[in-house]
Amino acid sequence: TFRAKNLIFLHLDHNGLSQSLPIIRSLSLRELRLEHNAFENGIPEDFSLHSELELLSLHENELTGTVPESLGLLENLKTILVYGNKLDGTISSSLCTLKEYELNSLIVACPRADEDNS
Repeated sequence: TFRAKNLIFLHLDHNGLSQSLPIIRSLSLRELRLEHNAFENGIPEDFSLHSELELLSLHENELTGTVPESLGLLENLKTILVYGNKLDGTISSSLCTLKEYELNSLIVACPRADEDNS
């Protein structure tokens, strides 16, 4: 667990970090950039506790599971970057409703047309 009461930006991208995503306790966090590491397992539900979060960048890791539906509760979230992982399932409709709160980018990887899905 990483605690920093007034932390606003946490940029730990391109550091070769691995294992599970860290649990972060900061009510002020607006940007969380953990892309281009080797994080495994799923996206923690705890990320939905960051009510001020505007940018969540988790792309290019080894994350599995689904994008938590609870992220749809983050009214300030404008950008979610999760492509380049091993995520599966569907994107929750709660994330789609963030559009009314000005969600600018939800970027996921889609299978290419020439990939065999059988």
